[in-house]
Amino acid sequence: MRLPRLALPGLPQHIVIRGINGQAIFCTDHDHQMFLVYLEAAIAKYRCDLHAYTLMPNHIHLLITPSCSNGVGKLVQLVARQYVQYFNQQYQRTGTLWEGRYKSALVDSDTFAINVYRYIERNAVRNNLVKHPSEYLWSSYRHNAMNLFDRLIKPCDAYTALGETAEQRVCNYAKQAENPLDKGTLKIIRQETNRSRVLGSEQFKRKIEKLLDIDLQIKPRGGDRRSLAYLQSI
Repeated sequence: MRLPRLALPGLPQHIVIRGINGQAIFCTDHDHQMFLVYLEAAIAKYRCDLHAYTLMPNHIHLLITPSCSNGVGKLVQLVARQYVQYFNQQYQRTGTLWEGRYKSALVDSDTFAINVYRYIERNAVRNNLVKHPSEYLWSSYRHNAMNLFDRLIKPCDAYTALGETAEQRVCNYAKQAENPLDKGTLKIIRQETNRSRVLGSEQFKRKIEKLLDIDLQIKPRGGDRRSLAYLQSI
């Protein structure tokens, strides 16, 4: 059964969009640039704030706060449609580029948002594309950790709380982002995003349950459709 999408205005969401069958969705610098052009326009149209991103060869990570409950869904739908039209024309292909529905998780800004920043911006390091996140061009790391301006990015409350000035925030975030996340945190982010659930404290989860009138308790089930290799790749 398809799980309902969890979304609330003003709460960040971790988004993962994957290429079908693990195939490449970016082949050149121009491809990355075009995706970011579409993303910037969609952010403005649906009044969303983008806090962090990385464009991997075969998947995409975004941390977005919408101003309305369906803002992220509309944004992803528009960007995905525009980009696949561009990609198909560019490479003389037809058909879909995406692997089913995008994955998402609500993020507790107080306890988990900075971990999601780090998870997103260190993705290229975990996948052995670069040795340091600053070396990867297609992420928000250089904005958030090096103060190199990226007009797509707006800080979330958790990032703003890292310091009184922009310089302090960049410095304090860079110190945290320098170190990889522990295995337990990585597992939680992967599993909860894949399930389209919630990343945060138990108190935050109970709050979401009341607001959306849902039960977030994990029910026992036979087997797991997602392999360990799949979860580790996101």
